[in-house]
Amino acid sequence: MRAILIFRIIFISAVCIGLFAGGAVAMELIGVVNRVQPAVVTVVTYDFNRDVSGFGSGFFIDPQGHLVTNYHVMDGAYAADVRTLDGNTYPVEAVVAENPASDLIKLRVRIPKASVRWLQAKSELPRIAEPIVVLGSPMGLEQTVSEGIVSGIREMPGFGKFFQISAPISQGSSGGPVVDYEGRVVGIVTFMMVLGQNLNFAVSAKGIEMLGQGRPAKTVSEWTYGKSLDKPGVAETLCRKGFEFSVNGQYDRALKFYEEATTQDPTNTLAWHGLGHCYDGLGKPERVIAVYEQAIRIHPRMRSCGLNWGIIFTRWSNWKIR
Repeated sequence: MRAILIFRIIFISAVCIGLFAGGAVAMELIGVVNRVQPAVVTVVTYDFNRDVSGFGSGFFIDPQGHLVTNYHVMDGAYAADVRTLDGNTYPVEAVVAENPASDLIKLRVRIPKASVRWLQAKSELPRIAEPIVVLGSPMGLEQTVSEGIVSGIREMPGFGKFFQISAPISQGSSGGPVVDYEGRVVGIVTFMMVLGQNLNFAVSAKGIEMLGQGRPAKTVSEWTYGKSLDKPGVAETLCRKGFEFSVNGQYDRALKFYEEATTQDPTNTLAWHGLGHCYDGLGKPERVIAVYEQAIRIHPRMRSCGLNWGIIFTRWSNWKIR
């Protein structure tokens, strides 16, 4: 009887501890969400006729009203508004900086400084299995919260590092912040693989630091019109399409996008990197070497292509010797 009593006491204690721990985690999550949500917005884009053309997510990064979202959220837009947690709507005043390769863009929003709540970015990559929270507007459902973990960290030549998350996302989540349990941004939701279950990806928040104001700010319509005349801009868009296939191992489908990108802009390093990466994935080292040699001939300063050429050549030579 005494043994049974002791067992019951231990069992009840374990259950109580588990419930307490679960409650503590839930309260921690609620605290994170309460801190982060005021800085997160829904991005609404408009076409030339001022008709709604799309939705996305974004978040403020400083008290001056600068906001970060995905490049592809704004691609093709002629105007945009952002809607905050309190239901107010503010116009996007200008495109300040962009990086199509990392799928990031910085916008300036016309919003009173007193109304701005902003998030701090963390430049270090998260760890695998680290808990994260994603906020955004999937399918236009504003301020949606999902949680998960960092499932993996990936790298692709020319694109840098990005990471895979288990938190559910959908169309409209793009540009939303991925935050740790301290409320710091560790990444930005960028895309999901429709062919796989819960294969969702985010770019590192370090990319925010690289969004310096390189050119004069433009209105959204000026930016879109200028892009339509810019061949390098077309190449960047093609590279992104190719990347979405190659990251899922669909190298044959990615090839046509990278090939077209090198045609549109032969000096585009990302396009050559992507092309070489696809041939490497298809097990065609001769084509990889030919691609990098061509890239170096066109643009001798492409040192990264030269480095990759050396790596592939060495690996292939060793394979042939064996």
